[in-house]
Amino acid sequence: MALSEIEQRLADRFREWTLDLFEGDPRFVRIVDVTTERRKEAEFVVRFEVGRESCYEVAFCPQDRVIQVGFLTQDLSLNDAIEHGGLESGETLTEMLQVELDDMGETGRYEVDHFFERPWFCFYTALPFETITDLESDELRLKVQHLLDALHLVFQDYVEREK
Repeated sequence: MALSEIEQRLADRFREWTLDLFEGDPRFVRIVDVTTERRKEAEFVVRFEVGRESCYEVAFCPQDRVIQVGFLTQDLSLNDAIEHGGLESGETLTEMLQVELDDMGETGRYEVDHFFERPWFCFYTALPFETITDLESDELRLKVQHLLDALHLVFQDYVEREK
């Protein structure tokens, strides 16, 4: 989907906000714009690296009218540990994410989709938006921040155990 000049400016401002969101946050090894490596459906992709070939990600997908927020790993043993942990706890990843979001006062309900997209094992949730102007919304930006924080709370223990 080709964006108009105005839509592109809005998307660029949102990308810059995403890059600055956790700047200096010790949870992340580095924050990188990997738009050049983007998936075909994403206008831009920002990754928050945490090591061991793992990262959190925000991908802006205008044609689907969603922002994908997720955790990705190339580490098969980490993927297996996450899958096994969910089975052991009796909770789905969606339920674990929802507990963290509820604690943050977030009222939205988000599903965690788990799939393999070479070379990544992906755990994504989709944050829908109505129009591209929503990217300027404090409400939408807070949801992105809450989703990243909640995903970090759900997945980071697994990352630390697999180091």
